[in-house]
Amino acid sequence: MQFVESKKKAGIRLLSVKQLTQRIEHFITFISVSWITNITSADAIQYRDALLT
Repeated sequence: MQFVESKKKAGIRLLSVKQLTQRIEHFITFISVSWITNITSADAIQYRDALLT
């Protein structure tokens, strides 16, 4: 994941990197799309709503 690699290079703590990776993986699993490029902002809103319930 380029985003996570960028955060590592920025010097964020290892625990933060681990948490970020876990959250991204959980989101991708929850959305269950064939390709990551198919994820939309509506998917992100659906995920957020699921976390809040």
